[in-house]
Amino acid sequence: IGDRALHAVDSMKNGDILVLENLRSQPGEEDNAPSFARGLARFGDIFIQDGFSVAHRRHASIVGLPTFLPSVLGPEFQLEIKGLEQALEPKHPSVLILGGAKFSTKLPMLKKYMKTTDVIILGGAIAHNVLKARGVDVGMSLVDTSVPVPTTITKADNIIVPLDALTESGEVVDIRHVGMRDKIVDIGPATVALIAEKIKNAKTVVMNGPLGLYEDGYVGGTKAVLKHLALVKGETVVGGGDTVALARQLKLDKKIDFISTGGGAML
Repeated sequence: IGDRALHAVDSMKNGDILVLENLRSQPGEEDNAPSFARGLARFGDIFIQDGFSVAHRRHASIVGLPTFLPSVLGPEFQLEIKGLEQALEPKHPSVLILGGAKFSTKLPMLKKYMKTTDVIILGGAIAHNVLKARGVDVGMSLVDTSVPVPTTITKADNIIVPLDALTESGEVVDIRHVGMRDKIVDIGPATVALIAEKIKNAKTVVMNGPLGLYEDGYVGGTKAVLKHLALVKGETVVGGGDTVALARQLKLDKKIDFISTGGGAML
């Protein structure tokens, strides 16, 4: 931003493309400051929003710019909308596999989809919240304490939690036998088998987020589920950066109907 950036823009010739620095570190971006958005708008005549993966954030370059410039959605963004429409109105039987760390960010989706999806399977740290609310001891495992688990979710028959777990010590244990000092890092083989059975004949399967502590290298459960997902004959949708990366690493992206570039944006 500022004079240096304006000079670079003014010096452009027809056919030139100019890439500026990442906006996230600039004051005013995350605050959605109108003054910052107005400054960005000075660079162009039209705003093309093609950054689907960040489109859920109320930042100046995302929601502020369209108030100052004529705006359109880019081709990738339009593909996302088209691809995700099948997840909004799933064919039945339908299954949603939901992983990740923050229960608070997934709660609105859980409330919405528990009414329209036949089976919801939880993994990752968000499963720990529901397990704990159902009276299961999760030991030292990661739990999102920022929001309570509603009774409707605790008692929901169509919300399934892991049957077993891999702990940090390397041991696979029944979920009811997690010790006080144990830390759950991934789903176990019995849970993988349960998921495989539930998705086998599904007409729509949506998967979002890893089922283990991805950042610490615990990807075995997620990889195993993705391999089963690739065999499903119904419509399959996968999203979340970590999950997508694993699908591509396993060369399964061609066997999945739609891969979203968004994680939080997809939700």
